[in-house]
Amino acid sequence: MEHKVTLLEDDDYDLDDDAPAEIDFDKVRFVRRGFHPFAHVVPLDEDVAAYFTTPQAVNEALRRLMHEMKEAA
Repeated sequence: MEHKVTLLEDDDYDLDDDAPAEIDFDKVRFVRRGFHPFAHVVPLDEDVAAYFTTPQAVNEALRRLMHEMKEAA
């Protein structure tokens, strides 16, 4: 897909920018949509991320673990 770009003299563009012209969002692992005051981003190892594919699955597993730890204490 080609795009025509017109630069104006008073525009402040960095033409030497190293950012890719296009981003392949299929390869992006995390996109943050909005802000949640209690959100904590914790990177998962690849094997864990492959098994727990949604934030809900991770939270459910951690809640079960926390419950089991309380029961064992």
